[in-house]
Amino acid sequence: MVEEAGGLGVVRAIAAEVERVSYGGLPRDVIDSLKRALLDYLGVALMGYGMGAPALLAYAKAAGGSGEATIIGDGARVSPGVAAGVNAQFAYNTDFDETGPGNHAFSMIASTALAAGESVGSDGRAILAAMAVAYQLNGKFHRSLIPGRSTAGIRHLPVNVAVCAGKLVGLDRARLEQAIELAWMLAPAELDSVFRSAWWRSVGQGDVLICPAGMNAALLAEHGVEGPLGLVEAEGIYDAAGLRDLNGPEPFHYVRHEMHLKPWIGSRGTHGAIQLARQIVLEATIRPADIEEIVVQCRALYLRPPFDCPRPQAWQDAAYSVQWTIVMAILGYEPGPEWLKEERLRDPEALRLTSAIRLVEDPIATEIWESGRRFAPELSNTISIEARGQVFTRSLRAAEFLGSPQAPLSGQQVADKFLRLSVPVIGKERAANVLRWVNTLDKQADVRTLMPLLMHE
Repeated sequence: MVEEAGGLGVVRAIAAEVERVSYGGLPRDVIDSLKRALLDYLGVALMGYGMGAPALLAYAKAAGGSGEATIIGDGARVSPGVAAGVNAQFAYNTDFDETGPGNHAFSMIASTALAAGESVGSDGRAILAAMAVAYQLNGKFHRSLIPGRSTAGIRHLPVNVAVCAGKLVGLDRARLEQAIELAWMLAPAELDSVFRSAWWRSVGQGDVLICPAGMNAALLAEHGVEGPLGLVEAEGIYDAAGLRDLNGPEPFHYVRHEMHLKPWIGSRGTHGAIQLARQIVLEATIRPADIEEIVVQCRALYLRPPFDCPRPQAWQDAAYSVQWTIVMAILGYEPGPEWLKEERLRDPEALRLTSAIRLVEDPIATEIWESGRRFAPELSNTISIEARGQVFTRSLRAAEFLGSPQAPLSGQQVADKFLRLSVPVIGKERAANVLRWVNTLDKQADVRTLMPLLMHE
């Protein structure tokens, strides 16, 4: 391991902290947040399965493997890495999953915890500890990116997976170090938005690829395979001091203060506009037919595909379209599959409204995005709706977006979202049993008792 003057190397410090974390050290608010996030993930993953993913299912069954883990919805038994990747991809494809520091990390962490936990029979407390430390690590990696490297924000995602899996299969400190470095060898390339229109609807940031990579790194380390050390330090895209202090600025800060659960489909950076659009039409009693133009101020990212998409051709397009998600809120449909139905995509009223939306750049929002401070206090959404000869303009700060850490979804709101998304796939009885299981996660003796409840009727 490459040593740094004045202390431990980055990876050694991370491994030491990962080994130290246990359920007994988790504060009650962190446990409760993780339970809500897991329930949210399960609902969204079931929705993604229900929307249809034949290619993912065909891949999972072709890859097969040890049969120690379960594909959500389908019930196929495959290897833990394949199960984690496919289940995470189900959730990611809906754009209805968690957003926090960096990219959507929790779906990969939760799917890995369930798959790795299923393979070894982990109890609920071990699942909670593994998710907590992996999510904290994800936040530290993101916040430690040096200025100007925000597109490198997915480089560490296989490490999150390796740490989560390694924690559950019982890697000691030395083998955790190896797992982290091996996972770094498999890190994905930096994202570049110019490629998104071509491949985003298929794999997005690549959960289906990243989870097997991270899981394999943990398994390789478990069985004594060694790789080159010092890769994370050598990459040179992180502030080493920030990474070494895994628990700063406070224990489990990122679970407590930077996890966003979504009340609506669509990119989290536009949720203020969705929230405001719905509020304006309700409070001003504006009929959809009265709307002449809608102007949304947003960061430059949203002025190109897949986000700038006024006429989505498939549900995957609609999930990422800024125009479509705003219009679905205005029309009052329940967030979930109702927003993405085939007949909805051909609705003349909806298409007239999406054509009436004009996206314009907000330079401050663009600067915040590029700096990596995605939900900084100064970030806001501004929307103007012209109707009946008047213009209704409102702004909303990121801290006021429903689902933010400052305005979180309540336990009941998360439960309602889960039931809305899961019941069409697994039925009322199984959905109610899953809800009870997750709410008592820290009392569950074996995660394997959950998986049969997640199969379609």
